[in-house]
Amino acid sequence: MKLRKPDEPVCEMDMTPMIDCVFQLLIFFMVAASMAKIDKSVDIHLPVAPRPPSPRRRTSAAAAPSTSPPSAPPPPTVPSPRPAPS
Repeated sequence: MKLRKPDEPVCEMDMTPMIDCVFQLLIFFMVAASMAKIDKSVDIHLPVAPRPPSPRRRTSAAAAPSTSPPSAPPPPTVPSPRPAPS
């Protein structure tokens, strides 16, 4: 009498989702490559801002207004707690 092995389930992988993904990636990279060529061919002429007038130097530092931002006030001081009398 010949013994038979139990039937093992056949494992197959569905390739359709992977093929769809590969085609979408292929289309994406083809479009991205063609857009890169188009972006390089566009000439953009940016306007040039006129140079501001040079500031005049003053001879006296006391007559010149302060150009530095106002200084911040010092932080408030908190008195240290006193020990309780014993």
